[in-house]
Amino acid sequence: MSTIAAGRQNPFVGPRPFEPGETLYGRDREARELLALLVAERIVLLYSPSGAGKTSLVQAALIPRLTARDFFVRPIIRVNLATAAVGNRYSLATLSSLEEGLPAAEQTPLADLAALSLDAYLNQHPPPAEADGEVLILDQFEEILTADPSDVAGRTAFFAELGAALRNRNRWALFMLREDYIAGLDPYLLPIPTRLNNTYRLDLLSVPAAAEVMRGLAGAAGVPFVPAAAAQLATNLSRTTTQRADGTLVAQPGLTVEPVQLQIVGYRLWERLPPDATQIGAAEVADLGDVDQALGAYYADQVARAAGTSGVPERTIRQWFERRLITPQGIRGTVLAGAQEAEGLPIAAVAPLRNAYLVRGERRRGATWLELAHDRLVEPVLRNNAAWFKVNLSTLQRQTDLWAEQGRPEGLLLRGTALHEAEQWAAANSDALTAAERDLLARSRAAERRARRVRNLAIGATVLAIAATLAFATALLFYNRAEAQRREAERQAQINRARELSAAAVSNLPRDSLLSLILAREAVETTRALGEPVVAEAEAALQQAVQASRTRWIVTPAARGFQDLAAAPDGTALFTTGNDGVLRRFTADGAETWQIQAGDSALDQPALGLAVSPDGALVAAGIGATVVIFAAAEGTELLALEGHADDVLSLAFSPDGATLASAGSDGLAILWDVATGEELLAIEASEVEVFSVAFSPDGTQLATATGDDVAIVWDATDGSELFVLEGHTGAVQGVLWHPAGDRIATVSSDLTARIWDATTGAPLDVLRGHTGVVERLSYSPQGDLLATAAQDGTIRLWAAADVRPVLTLAGHANAVTGAVFSPD
Repeated sequence: MSTIAAGRQNPFVGPRPFEPGETLYGRDREARELLALLVAERIVLLYSPSGAGKTSLVQAALIPRLTARDFFVRPIIRVNLATAAVGNRYSLATLSSLEEGLPAAEQTPLADLAALSLDAYLNQHPPPAEADGEVLILDQFEEILTADPSDVAGRTAFFAELGAALRNRNRWALFMLREDYIAGLDPYLLPIPTRLNNTYRLDLLSVPAAAEVMRGLAGAAGVPFVPAAAAQLATNLSRTTTQRADGTLVAQPGLTVEPVQLQIVGYRLWERLPPDATQIGAAEVADLGDVDQALGAYYADQVARAAGTSGVPERTIRQWFERRLITPQGIRGTVLAGAQEAEGLPIAAVAPLRNAYLVRGERRRGATWLELAHDRLVEPVLRNNAAWFKVNLSTLQRQTDLWAEQGRPEGLLLRGTALHEAEQWAAANSDALTAAERDLLARSRAAERRARRVRNLAIGATVLAIAATLAFATALLFYNRAEAQRREAERQAQINRARELSAAAVSNLPRDSLLSLILAREAVETTRALGEPVVAEAEAALQQAVQASRTRWIVTPAARGFQDLAAAPDGTALFTTGNDGVLRRFTADGAETWQIQAGDSALDQPALGLAVSPDGALVAAGIGATVVIFAAAEGTELLALEGHADDVLSLAFSPDGATLASAGSDGLAILWDVATGEELLAIEASEVEVFSVAFSPDGTQLATATGDDVAIVWDATDGSELFVLEGHTGAVQGVLWHPAGDRIATVSSDLTARIWDATTGAPLDVLRGHTGVVERLSYSPQGDLLATAAQDGTIRLWAAADVRPVLTLAGHANAVTGAVFSPD
């Protein structure tokens, strides 16, 4: 710790938890209540908001009290720090944590450790005979859910093992986790005695308690807080922003204070005190500024110091924090430290960061795992990084980072003014260019040359036209020149406005991704409204905002690509089919619950069509020429419907769930009784493929989309043709009714989507923008949005009311063959 005078150490611990032996002020009541509950109930779940100080409470207040009552407290357990990929990762991490309390010579070899259950290990290492019982403490237990969201089997096995160990009534256990993860434990709690029904919620510090903490720490270090100044700082730390009924925002004092904020702000306040300070008053408090600013400034100061002492560029350290210690979902990640570096950052830079308590390390079996010291630092780190990168990195450096992160897409190449600025910077800093920056420049120049050739051809044609009409043009010359100057000034102003909005979108991204999305979209529309191309900065900002605000989770592709997807009506599951013949079910958090190899051979029987019944109980898939109906929850096969002579391409349940429609490469649309599997009606819809089939919202009509460039609407009771939707110039890939039933939408290989009147079949609108075959379409449940998915790798969202483009979702590396909205 630093000092402000000889022998006077900083009593505020910064962004790390309090440790055994340190005095924890302001939490006496909570420590007594938690101790009483744990002793009485044996198994307790301690939960809190992020930043409430669970670890500090346990380490500095609870463990000493347990020890004083003759409990044997085992080393704190973390379930996500296993040092070898053997056995169950959570069990191995648990046992490795417990081993840290033993001398190295007494520790069990890893191979032997992986073969032990928790109960067996604890039996082999019993507590001292004089102990009244042993206590297991599992800190940051949310890692059981976040370490590998898809590892359902591993979690299930670990909870069974944990439950077996806790059936011994001489063992106590305290589970600690953030409160937003409590519901995620529900599927696994059956083996645990009490099912974690005994809970204790640790709230943030009350404002009076926060003032007590500051007075206690500062007074014990010899520089007392003036009571009014401590109360004022506690009030400042509690301030929150709320929205009034009229939409205006107002900052006002809140009810609680985050302990980690208090410690960092107190740390910085203490650092700024003069050596001869005898008290902390109102002037010192006023000099601190905004709390988030203080957190970000603390991070910035420590990173700059680490860069100065280690020789590692500050840019490298900041990128390491953002890409290694913070996950794409905005939570803390863990990094394994090697002898020379920790996943790209030299160890020389890690040491000062640990000394500053920005990074904390945990030893497991001789290996050190690093993580951000506290969740509360995530947003200030991201926000401070964004500001620093904007000031200290050139356009070329920032764009290269984004380009590399997004997989080097063509759409993020530099163009126009941005490319010119990047080339100027590169010429002045040629020795500092990275390989990725050189590659981006080369590809951007090539793209610019291609665009220039196209422009030159257009200019040549324009020159010929001007020469032919020179006499008439001369008469209008002065008027046109003035008008052109006016339009150019307007165009340049809009381009500048678009760039300003783009910069604001990027700078707001870590703090408010929704605001960034709004700003980026406005930047795109600013030039598009004039008929001008979207500026590169706006496109890049929109890409970033979309990824930050829209991507929930990513499913690893099937062996040979996905074909279709469908959501359960209640939003709890997603189903996919693939070219490998496999049908898969995922839960709402991205975990795969089952998969079925649906055909005899995945090579000749791909799974193509897919539909979920309105009640969510059934899922139907096309397996070659067979329609198979499965139980949605378990994946068991219920019916196999034979009737098509070639591959089934599309399926749809009627709104009441009683009928299933199928369409295939044989040109047929067939209606089936879902209860019996009986064929009700076969419609010869086309002489070629029928790519898509859809019921009207009232179930009385059926639409088919065909390979002969039309969609047809049929009577669903007798199969008679009602009308034909003509206008596409390529195969119609998909057809769908609007939820209101008054419109029909179609998509086609002619790169367009079209809207039709559902009563007469008259054309209403044409939607253009995709650069590849438009494969599928989906209306939102409320009917306000239409999504179109295409082979150009994008999904486009359109406002259904006035058929205007709203947003483009980009991120897939290949064609997008399906898109569905969640039920909400």
